[in-house]
Parts: sequence; structure tokens; C-alpha cells
Amino acid sequence: MRTTQTNPRGQRGFSLVWVIAAMTIMSALSAAVLSITDTAKTNEMMLTFDTQARLLAESGMNYAGSYAADILTGVTNTPLDTLNGTEITTGLGANQKITLSVVATPPNPYDYTVVSVGTVNMGTPYEANYAVTNIINAPPSGTGVYIVQSKPGTAVASPTTVSVNASSLNDYTAGISFDPRFAGTGNSIASANFNNGIGSTNNGIRVYFTYTISSGSNADGFVFALKNGTWNTPRNAGGPPAGSSHGSFLGYAGQGYPYWGNGLGIRPPKIGVEFDIYTNSGHSGSPTISSDGRNDPDNHHIANVFWGSTWNINTAPPTNTYSTNSYYGWDDNVHNFGYNNNKTDPRPFNPGDGDTDPAGSGRVGLLSINRNTMVGTASPVPVRIEIYRPSVVYSTNSSDSRFNMYAYTIKTWYNCTGANCDDITADYAGATPTLQYTLFLTSAMHNAFSLFVYGYQVSTGASTGTYYFSIPKIGMR
Repeated sequence: MRTTQTNPRGQRGFSLVWVIAAMTIMSALSAAVLSITDTAKTNEMMLTFDTQARLLAESGMNYAGSYAADILTGVTNTPLDTLNGTEITTGLGANQKITLSVVATPPNPYDYTVVSVGTVNMGTPYEANYAVTNIINAPPSGTGVYIVQSKPGTAVASPTTVSVNASSLNDYTAGISFDPRFAGTGNSIASANFNNGIGSTNNGIRVYFTYTISSGSNADGFVFALKNGTWNTPRNAGGPPAGSSHGSFLGYAGQGYPYWGNGLGIRPPKIGVEFDIYTNSGHSGSPTISSDGRNDPDNHHIANVFWGSTWNINTAPPTNTYSTNSYYGWDDNVHNFGYNNNKTDPRPFNPGDGDTDPAGSGRVGLLSINRNTMVGTASPVPVRIEIYRPSVVYSTNSSDSRFNMYAYTIKTWYNCTGANCDDITADYAGATPTLQYTLFLTSAMHNAFSLFVYGYQVSTGASTGTYYFSIPKIGMR
């Protein structure tokens, strides 16, 4: 162990401010109770010390997470295991410390097992220690591919593909985002719009990618997601919290792991096109984690998904939360679920089987397709997605139900083999879209979507699956 008063970039006071204040109060309390000698009071005192140690350990984990975020954004270029052996004592009470152990976790070189130990009353009969362990994914920003995943070494990027070898895994969730400034992750058409994995949305995007799901894969599928970049970073991902099995969330719904973003999942507004290969039928209607039902019509469909929760869209992060602490977007990819998506209730509706575009194109927002074209295909399946971001409101008539709202059109071509389908320099007119749906956003939501993050969200539940994704080609409209 080495005692470090500053990390390689200088001690980051902001990540420890709350602990310093808390520890000052707790230290005063500790000094008062140390003089108590009877058994009951001693037990009570030790509980206090245990709580102190836990707070220190959690602060150390937050500190490591902040360091990982700085690696992602390029503030520092030193790897996360630089923190290995660090002891933090600055700002803490006497005989208190935080000790960090950070070890690379093969085979994924960007996964690190982090153990944060909080210690109080060192060297006294009242010494208390508490350890917190997490795996933190911290890829260097220069790769252009950002992977967060619940089990290490599973999703691995190459210059042309991302493979998710989850054939032997259950309960796996990952988010894979891209920065097209780097070789193999895009092209010069989009790169000027990006900084550290977050792009300027401008008038929308064009994306072309291919995927393969290996024969024998049973669950659960994936989502190509466009996340607003105002309240999300490449480290924000969905899925169940640690220890839960909910492959049905597809890595898109749910709060995800506590060290991904702020543990609030992918914050709305967000747009997804899901590729679902497992049936989670029915839905309780109750916004809780206990419901795996997604109202899936079958085990072979593609669909548009948005979000189904109550969200305080006008509150700046990180204080913005869902309507209750127990509801972190569990219903964000439930079909035939949602609200009016108008000026009175702007929450969107996730289309169900047969639901057509509310803007009147006549196209559907969910479509069942032949499972053989989704799983075990002889060649990769090509997909093109275009998202149109308007510059003016849909209606200026105050009596219109969508007065002062912005209409985002999402077009998806599945198994797109026509000429120029992979040309992301111009809108595609070679075929009618397989899916087309319109999402109406308020001014606040529209402004949040002035920036975006894009990539794949993938998961398995009780069953398993193996996926191969191309690096998406992306162009700006």
C-alpha cells in the first residue's frame, strides 16, 4: 500500500466533499461514545463505527468511478489500476482511511475489479472495516468503443465487430457505445460532430449496421439505442440492478448497475429499435421490477421502444429521478404501454402489435418477422435506421393536441439489401421502411436531444445467446 495525498491528477475534492462533512460529524459522535463501557452501549457504538466504515468504502468506490469517467472523457490517460494501493486520508478523521485495490480482470483489458475498504479507529480495540467490491469498465477514450457490462470479458471489440459471447452466461447485460472520430468506429462524415462519445444531433442521423445471432441462441435480444447526450454518457446503460435476472429489459429498460452512469439507467428522452428473440408475454401494469412481461406478441419481432415512466424532464441531473425510488424505467420497453404523447401528457407510447404511425404514414411500429431471418442466419442481417430531428415545431395552433411539440420520425429497414442501403451520405429511398413511427417531444425534451449517444444494448436472462455486431456506419442528416 502507498499513502497518497493526491492522485496522479490531484485529489478530486468534489467526489469526497460529502464524505468529509459526514465524517466530521461521525467523528464527533465517535469520540463521545468511546467512553461508554457497558455491553449494550458498546454494541451500539460498534454499529456506528461499522456505518462509518461503510460510508468511507462507498465513497472510495465513487472516487474510482469518477476516475473512470475522467479516463472516458480524456481528462486523464492513466489506466484505472493506477489507483491500486492508494490510501486516502486527506479530509478524514483521525485513524480513518480509505484503501483501494484495483486489479485488471482478464480477458477484457478494460474491466477492473475494484475493492474499496473503509477503516475507522485504526489500531484500537474499536477498529471497524467495511469492503465494497465492483467491476468497473474503464476503456481509454482513444479506442472509440465504450463497453459497460455486468460480467467481465464477454463483449469484446475488434476494428470491425463487437462480439458478445454469452453462450455460457445467464443474467448478462451490456451497453456498447461508439465515437466515430476513431479508426474503425465510423467515418469522417459524422466525426466532426463528436467529442468523447457524445455527438451533436443536428437534423438527425443515418445508421447502417449488420448483426448475427448464433444458431441455438434463445434469449433475449438487443436494442439499437439513440440516447440523449445531455443526460447520458457512453457509460449509461440499462438492465436490472446487480443480482437480478431480467433479460427482458434488453439492456435498455431498468436502472442498470450502480457504477454505470449514475445508476439511473438510460435517461429519457431516448429512442430504441429492438430486436427481440424471446417471448415475455403479458404485463402486470404495475411499474415494478417484478414484472418481466413486455407484452411481446411472439419470440421473433422488431419494434420501436421509447420509455414508459414518469420523468421529471425539467430537472437538471443528477437530481432528476423517476416518479418513485422503486421505479427506474422498468417499463421502458413494454409494448402497448405508455401515454398520450401530446401537449397534455407528453410521455410516449410504445407501439404494440399492429399499432401504426401516429403521424399517419400507415407503417407499423412493431412487426413480427420470420425467426429464421433473425437467428442462425447464414450471413449477417443488414439494418438501416434513419431518425429525423425537426428544426421547427409540429404545430403552432394552440388548440392542436401537439401544439409546440417536435415530431421525430424513426424509419427502420430490416434485412436491407437494396442498392445504396449502406450509403449513409443521403436518405434512403430504395424501399418502403419496415417500421416507421413518430415520437412527439416537448421543447425541453427536444433540447435534451441536441446531443446524443448511440450504440447497442444487449442482454440474456435465464437462457443464453451469442451476438456479433458490426461497428455501425453513421452519417448526419
